[in-house]
Amino acid sequence: MSGRVRSGDKVVRLAMPRQQSGDTGRGGGLSEEERQILLAELAEITAELDELHTRTRQITARVHGADAPIAARETAEYLNTSPRFPRRLVAERRIRFVKLGRFVRIPESSLREFVSAGLVEPMTASDVWRAV
Repeated sequence: MSGRVRSGDKVVRLAMPRQQSGDTGRGGGLSEEERQILLAELAEITAELDELHTRTRQITARVHGADAPIAARETAEYLNTSPRFPRRLVAERRIRFVKLGRFVRIPESSLREFVSAGLVEPMTASDVWRAV
């Protein structure tokens, strides 16, 4: 079993050594050292992907300005909710959104407006006495 993982400008070839018929070791066929090397390479590739994702978000923000449309999953992270909540907001037409074919994106300005509309200011002592 072998595979390729593309990382930046280099291609990393992952190959599992074939187990000899006389081997009585683990079924995986990798030594602990090989396993550690592969895990280190995987961590490096994951870090590169995270960096690329961050750069993509920065470029998108530059192109669209401060009002970059974001996906429902990222909207859920922004609001600290489940992914279902932004979808429900769109379905109930409680928030502005952009439809790109079958994809739905929510502008960041809409999120800021939605959050500020739900903001409840604390009551002061004078507010309490006026209510009585």
